[in-house]
Amino acid sequence: MARKFVSLGNIRGVPIEKIIKRVGRPSSISATADGQLYQWIKTGIFGGYHYAISVDQEGNAIGYTHQFSR
Repeated sequence: MARKFVSLGNIRGVPIEKIIKRVGRPSSISATADGQLYQWIKTGIFGGYHYAISVDQEGNAIGYTHQFSR
């Protein structure tokens, strides 16, 4: 999963739908004061990841809030 996110490069201003097409559907979507938070989460004994992207009200990425993979 980490490679998919790294391949996105700078995500600022990228429509979230374009990101979803590249990395897959998020695990959760939450409302925030300024838009939404999209999260991709997997945990397990042999590793996991957590990526979270803030998205503005127009549906464009603001940036990452979490980037973790092991």
